[in-house]
Amino acid sequence: MTADHPAPQSSIDRLTDPLLRLDGVTAGYGATTVLRDVNVDVGDGEVVGIVGRNGVGKTTTLRTVMGALTPRSGAVTYDGEDVGDLDPEETVSRGIALVPEERRIFGGLSVRENLELAELGGTDGNRGRGWTIPEVFDTFENLADNERAAGSTLSGGEQQMLAVGRALVSDARTLLLDEPTEGLAPYIVERVVETIETLRNRGMTVLLVEQNVRVALDVCDYVYVMDNGRIVHRSSADALRGDDVLDRYLGVSLAGTE
Repeated sequence: MTADHPAPQSSIDRLTDPLLRLDGVTAGYGATTVLRDVNVDVGDGEVVGIVGRNGVGKTTTLRTVMGALTPRSGAVTYDGEDVGDLDPEETVSRGIALVPEERRIFGGLSVRENLELAELGGTDGNRGRGWTIPEVFDTFENLADNERAAGSTLSGGEQQMLAVGRALVSDARTLLLDEPTEGLAPYIVERVVETIETLRNRGMTVLLVEQNVRVALDVCDYVYVMDNGRIVHRSSADALRGDDVLDRYLGVSLAGTE
């Protein structure tokens, strides 16, 4: 590798094969190549993060997993199946759901109506991992308290919870979270962190794209650092805390912090 394209440092050892794998994926838009030979593994029940500056390809990675983009080379596999050629609807039917940065809830519908609509569009339910609407309300009390409120009246954090809840009742096994803390006040960020930890405790598999490095390190088992469309570093979250790679690629230093 050249100095512009350094080889990823550190390795991630797992005892089992990954549930979701991007293997040498190159993808982009039109004549523009965004992802270059991207390799990411996400194990069943893991929370895995991709961190990096704006515009380095993090969201494009999620769009490629969802089928909005078809890899130009490489493969996307899920539960042992090649899903790189599936469209988004077929990807959802496999149990993968995207919670986009802009959330995309229906502001004119109530919280319950948003959840009911998502439930109707879910998978066939044979995976046995889907959440019911009462379970979502039990987990996210703010949503239960605002069951009849219009989505547009919710706070940013509550809208994020509703976006996650919609994905859960669609019978998703794996969630792709795109910048879930973007634009939120610090105390609401804490609620989002609690939400992700709840998902982990319920055995959900999560691929998290996040600019807030501290959030990623707090909730993720493993973290990939992306720069210029390439994975430049991968390690456990704990190992990354003391590594200068964060300063080098993101301008963030966590030395001496807990």
